[in-house]
Amino acid sequence: MASSPFISLLLLLIISLSSSSFAQPSFRPKALVLPVTKDQTTLQYTTVINQRTPLVPASVVFDLGGRNLWVDCDRGYVSSTYRSPRCRSAVCSRAGSDGCSQCFSPPRPGCNNNTCSGTPDNTVTRTATSGEIATDVVSIQSTNGSNPGRVVQIPDLVFVCGATFLLQGLASGTVGMAGMGRHNIGLPSQFAAAFSFNRKFAVCLTSGRGVAFFGNGPYVFLPGIPISTVATTPLLINPVSTASAFPSGEKSSEYFIGVTAIKIDEKTVPINATLLKIDGTTGVGGTKISTVNPYTVLETSIYNTFTSAYAREAAGRNITRVASVAPFGACFSTENVGVTRLGYAVPEIQLVLHSNDVVWRIFGANSMVSVSDDVICLGFVDGGVNARTSVVIGGYQLEDNLIEFDLATLLLCIFSLSSSSSLAKQSPRPNALVLPITKDKTTLQYTTVINSGTSRNEPGTPLVAASLVFDLGGRHLWVETDTYYWSTSFQTSHCNSPMCYRAGSHGCSRCYSDYRPGCNADPCTLTFKNPVNGMVDTGDIASEAVFIQSTNGSNPGRVVKIPSLIFSLGTRDLLNGLANGTVGMAGMGRHSVIGLPSQFAKAFGFNRKFAVCLPSSSSSSGGRGVAFFGGNGPYVFLPGIKISQLTTTPLLVNPVLVADPIIYEPFVYGEKSPEYFIGVTAIKIAEKTVPINTRLLKINGTTGLGGTKLSTVNPYTVLETSIFKAVTSAFVREATARNITRVPSVKPFGACVSTKNVVVTRLGYAVPEIQLVLQSKDVVWRIFGANSMVSVHSDVICLGFVDGGVNAETSVIIGGLQLEDNLIEIDLAKNTLGFSSTLLGRQTNCANFNFASTA
Repeated sequence: MASSPFISLLLLLIISLSSSSFAQPSFRPKALVLPVTKDQTTLQYTTVINQRTPLVPASVVFDLGGRNLWVDCDRGYVSSTYRSPRCRSAVCSRAGSDGCSQCFSPPRPGCNNNTCSGTPDNTVTRTATSGEIATDVVSIQSTNGSNPGRVVQIPDLVFVCGATFLLQGLASGTVGMAGMGRHNIGLPSQFAAAFSFNRKFAVCLTSGRGVAFFGNGPYVFLPGIPISTVATTPLLINPVSTASAFPSGEKSSEYFIGVTAIKIDEKTVPINATLLKIDGTTGVGGTKISTVNPYTVLETSIYNTFTSAYAREAAGRNITRVASVAPFGACFSTENVGVTRLGYAVPEIQLVLHSNDVVWRIFGANSMVSVSDDVICLGFVDGGVNARTSVVIGGYQLEDNLIEFDLATLLLCIFSLSSSSSLAKQSPRPNALVLPITKDKTTLQYTTVINSGTSRNEPGTPLVAASLVFDLGGRHLWVETDTYYWSTSFQTSHCNSPMCYRAGSHGCSRCYSDYRPGCNADPCTLTFKNPVNGMVDTGDIASEAVFIQSTNGSNPGRVVKIPSLIFSLGTRDLLNGLANGTVGMAGMGRHSVIGLPSQFAKAFGFNRKFAVCLPSSSSSSGGRGVAFFGGNGPYVFLPGIKISQLTTTPLLVNPVLVADPIIYEPFVYGEKSPEYFIGVTAIKIAEKTVPINTRLLKINGTTGLGGTKLSTVNPYTVLETSIFKAVTSAFVREATARNITRVPSVKPFGACVSTKNVVVTRLGYAVPEIQLVLQSKDVVWRIFGANSMVSVHSDVICLGFVDGGVNAETSVIIGGLQLEDNLIEIDLAKNTLGFSSTLLGRQTNCANFNFASTA
């Protein structure tokens, strides 16, 4: 029968509408969001998963390290879309199940034949059982990072059926646990696979209603504040599962990080550091992050030492300890405790991570628990002598910290929301920048941290907090890249490109391995030297995004980005002799293009000027100094002391980069030295001139030999042999005249004395003063006992000057000890050095820059 024109038109319309609806691309979210609520009775954190057909809002405990989602299927689980995968199916393989199960009751969710089984684990009570692996529909809300978006569905999310008895100990009303661990069927991995976004998620716990993001940022909190990362540390893998029950050979799904030390108010707590490492055979030890532990749990020996140290620091602040309140071991009266934006004003706790410069700081809001109107307790509990994990960072310490887990790059990023409001209020172009400087107690080197690299999906977030040796005279920044890393902002150079010319490169190279940072086709190269071990290397030139904090001279400000900072790539062997945990050296030398001060100045259009204030090992804050870049001062140190009036002397240019062109042939011929030389014309001790060959104090214009330079890689001042002998002899004579007794030398020093007749003043040991006479007899750098003497025993101190040999390349190298607690300002435009002399005389020191609060 022929169809009518109307029916034909209707059919065409239906086909057209159907075709157009199928042709439209389905909505694919970039990120998902779940609410996280704190249960006030159990102190557990819960979320809601909309599951099943028809949808049921299932309240489940949020388990950060849990293997997978499990829910109670024994009681009231009804869904038309419930599926139980067949034994040895692909779903079973993804879940890590190779066992099959039978059920001898009537079929229902959780009870079917020839299915695979998993292990639902109540990580609160440490109870596990066997349960059926299943799939069902899950509905979840999308987000743009600022607001919830449309609801999306996952038709076949894998979970495990648990039993009703497993709910014992969980928050009232919950029906299971939402596992966020690193397992294949952990929720972050399943969400990422369903919508093809990065295996990344972020959690922000609160005492009320927090949030979990899955996928890519930004993360925006009211009032419209975007959150950027300020600390990044590797996630470690525990090779042995920490679940209540697990198959042989399974790795832990929990998130471990490398805490290397614990400090209280910058003072290291003396603990057994081996407990902080994961035993590769047993999986015992280490540090993990947990949302099922309400407070941080410490192995007994760590706990006892930690609470004792904390009580001592609290007593030093006139905070009174009171009787303990279970489960806490250290409680205090609030009588002398103020309240700040960061909570109770109590000693700060620092968890030192993979390097001394990467620290998770815990302020009063996350350390103290109010147990009554006038009593607060330290929110850390004793985990016992046989604790499986030595440090478990609990929920209370995580609250109001945004923590991001990147499962692809194995990185944890931390940001404290308490200081985030300052980020949205600053002008886009800073007037000055600031870097922290820490003294490594083992090598006596000075280190800093530069945050670098960007994520593929979060261009405002640094990937790596690179700990670097601070090299005052280094030509540029170099890092070791044998350990592979990925960053979307990494750019290799191309031979004969403008980047190469700017860097002063005249060489090109090829790499015949797989391409990666440090191994690319046709890049230009730069030769550089590790001045600590003397090793010279040639590496690719590249550029990378870096993130650095701005400052107003008194406090840190917002973090700013330099999109393409030039650096070079070295091999792992170059790290020999450098401070543990460092990955390269931050060169602050006078190179007009690739020296860090010049690059920072160009990026933000401020003066080519920077100031350095090295910390001393006796600094009250444990040795955290500061470097300023740009600005015009003043430089402000606690308690509100402004350093602005400096003595100035010309900076001299050494026309030769290195003294021996045969050994260091790869360096560019004719390049001038990037190091900072000054014109010392005489050396005095107690105002008496030391008789030395003054020609050694001048730079030879042909060879580059001689002169005086400043160095942060030499821990002590180094003198050419004849100068060294004259200075030590003169110093000993003046010391003897003060009834100070010389004693046998202690290496590497040549002149040591007894402390018996030596008093200690605000400026250090009362020993003969050393004066470096500069361009005129009225311009003098004075070195007092704090900068001249090194304590080697309880009753022996040594002159902190060492013998540099008869063929010393530079006659006088003013080393780190002599620079400590002196502010030095280097003005590359005016070619001048300004120096404060010791800040100890002004009742402050280099460790007193206020890093704790933001501008």
